[in-house]
Order: sequence, then structure tokens, then C-alpha cells
Amino acid sequence: MIRAFVLALCTALVVGGSARADQPLLIFAASSMTNAVQEIADAFEAAGNGPTVTVFDATSRAARQIQQGAPAHVLVSANSEWAQWLIACGPGDASSRRPIASNSLVLIGPQRQSRADEARLPQAFQNILAVVNDGRLAIADPIGVPAGIYAREALIETGLWDQAQPQLVQGDTVRTVLNWVRTGTADTGIVYATDAHIAGDVDVLSHVPRELHGAIVYEAVAVEGAPSAAHAFLSFLVESEGQTILAEYQFAPPPEGTDDGGSVVATECG
Repeated sequence: MIRAFVLALCTALVVGGSARADQPLLIFAASSMTNAVQEIADAFEAAGNGPTVTVFDATSRAARQIQQGAPAHVLVSANSEWAQWLIACGPGDASSRRPIASNSLVLIGPQRQSRADEARLPQAFQNILAVVNDGRLAIADPIGVPAGIYAREALIETGLWDQAQPQLVQGDTVRTVLNWVRTGTADTGIVYATDAHIAGDVDVLSHVPRELHGAIVYEAVAVEGAPSAAHAFLSFLVESEGQTILAEYQFAPPPEGTDDGGSVVATECG
């Protein structure tokens, strides 16, 4: 969860109204964007745009916290539907919404220690259960967290969802899944390709074919009434410096359009 002390800090920072020139820009972002968005926020500050505060969590929790009154100015979502949800349920600013990047999924396992371990590599994603055997396959929460939603779609599409249930464990964020595999808590996991890239101690066992799940499109949206710095930050994300940093972390450019291909999240606003 977004920690209580962070919310208390954010609340304290906005006391006195949004007109304060020294008010930090409060950015809530998907946990899979932790490294990239933090570097972008640092570059945004260095360019003279004022201070920022970043908070990283599952997109579902971040969006709900904003909807419930957390004093964020920007949401960077790991799919388009949570950005749409924040607009529909308030207080997302529809005119500010924009796609900023795309991603893909991979199956990861602990780093191989010898060439003999190459035998564990599946020939295709559909063979993952033979690789997992009796071990644990970790995915993010498949109901609300985008990485888990996409993983569930892929497992359903390949007919493996029901078969995988005895081996399946669910993490609260995709970074939790990554850390479970890194530490041996889970034998394999389905994460974003960008997460596997930043981890030096896991191996990619298989790429998940893109046609097995909705397109993974990250979107950013400002909160209604946010200071001008929020809109400047959204522009920074899609301009050359922001896109260069995203590319360094292996995020691909956003596709044309804003729909993510059909991933489903809860639409109720409560």
C-alpha cells in the first residue's frame, strides 16, 4: 500500500493551497515505472521545473488512493483503463490524458548457474507448466493490477489458467513478483520485460507472445485543478528527454491511439 507516512507528508505539503510556488509536484506512478519515472522526475527538477515527490505502487491502489482524496497531481498508469477509471470516477483531467510508453511480458526464473540449466528453457510460453513443475508461478494480482491482468489473459488464452491454479501465487505489485523470483520465494514469475531488464539476477525463460494479451500501454493523466507543473511534467514524459530515459529502461514508444486492447478492470467508482 501507499504508506500512511507518505500520505501524511503529501497532505502537509499541500496545506496552504495549490497556489504556493514552492509546492512539490506529487506524482503517483505504477511500481514497474519506479526507476524510469524517478529518473525522469529528477531530470524534470534539474531543468528548473521545481521540486517533485514520487510515490510508487500498484496502479490500482494508486488510482483508488487519488480517487479517495490523496493529494496527488499526476497518475502514471500501467494501462489505459485505470487512467480512464480515474477520469470517470474523478478527479482525472480527461484533456490531459496521454499514452507515454508500451511494454511486453516475460516469464522469468532464477539466474542459471550452469549450461545444464539451459534445459529448463521452454520452447514456447505454452510450455511453462513443464518448466514450473511442482514449483510456484508468481503473477501480480490478476483482478486489479495491470501486470496480473495481462498475465491472466495470456494464461487463459493458452488454456493454462485452470491448470496453473495449484502452482499460482499472487503478488500485490509486479515488483513483488520480481523480488519473489530473485529471492527464491517463487520459482518462476510473469513480469514486464522492463522489470527483467533492471534485475541482474534473474533470467528470461520465455517471452510472452503479444497476441495473447491486450496491448500494454502506459498512460499519464493529471488531476483536475493540478498546478501547471503537472501538465509540464506530462509534456516532459512524451518529449525527447523523457522518451530517451524510458528507452534506456527498455520501454517502447506508445502506439498510436489510447486504447489498450481490452484489459478489464473494475469500473465501479466506490
